Amino acid sequence: MFACALYPVDSQFLDSVNTEVTQQVRRLQHHSSIALWAGNNENEAAIAQYWWPEIMFKSETYKRDYIKLYVELIREVVLREDNSRPYLTSSPSNGLETIKRNWLSSDPQSNVFGDVHFYYYQPQAWDWKQYPSAKFASEFGFQSFPSLKSLSKVVNTSDLTFPLSAAIVERQHHTNGNNEITNLIDKNMRLPVS
Repeated sequence: MFACALYPVDSQFLDSVNTEVTQQVRRLQHHSSIALWAGNNENEAAIAQYWWPEIMFKSETYKRDYIKLYVELIREVVLREDNSRPYLTSSPSNGLETIKRNWLSSDPQSNVFGDVHFYYYQPQAWDWKQYPSAKFASEFGFQSFPSLKSLSKVVNTSDLTFPLSAAIVERQHHTNGNNEITNLIDKNMRLPVS
């Protein structure tokens, strides 16, 4: 529900979050595939690593807001509704080490504690030895092109070409993503002629 962004902590927003988190935990808690609850995806890392310039100028404000939303509200709601699973404020996170550091680690991507996210787009990305030896990699891999079946629903068949058509290039939002994917394919398979 919360990923890669800064969120407000005004009472109206927090009331809405309280309701939605309560509903979602009640809806999902009976699924045996849920091993733990995470309050957000990468927001601890975003604050620790200053993903956006405004964090640098108001870091204490954003840290307080983070604790208010993910610890004081969401954590309490989740543990009230389902105390059978652990709650992490964020993924990646250093787990108990993050708690010791007042809920925000200076390096949430540490290979020593907690979980890590790892994406690698270099030619040797398929070599498992390139991956970090972390406690747990909760996200890893590299981007792929969508399937032809998926693409054919949103672009003309004539645009399903290689080299990539403008319609395909426009759909890519990861900087240099098409080149990274093409290089990985070229390194490990044959590229299509057309």
